[in-house]
Amino acid sequence: MSDKLTNEEKLDAIYEMTLQNHEVLDTMRRQQNWAMGFRLFYWLIVLGIIGGAYYYIRPVVNTFIGDSPSAESFFEQMKNKFPEASVLNNILESSKPSPAPTTAQ
Repeated sequence: MSDKLTNEEKLDAIYEMTLQNHEVLDTMRRQQNWAMGFRLFYWLIVLGIIGGAYYYIRPVVNTFIGDSPSAESFFEQMKNKFPEASVLNNILESSKPSPAPTTAQ
């Protein structure tokens, strides 16, 4: 029995390996596409949750950011409820760096 293969047998073996390789690559590509889809879905959900949370806390954010009388009354109420807040505010104000003096030329 001879261990030598003919050229046609070698080509047939290479062709079979090529088909198997193609199947494996197709499976890998399909898995990659599914992973990309799930990753996109995941980030859409995360961003949706963040947007929804902002929608519900937007009135609170606007109260703190806005220059409205309700924000001032809120801070006054907090100052009356927690006298330590004024001490903390003084400490924070004193720890802010003073602006650098500018020289006019």
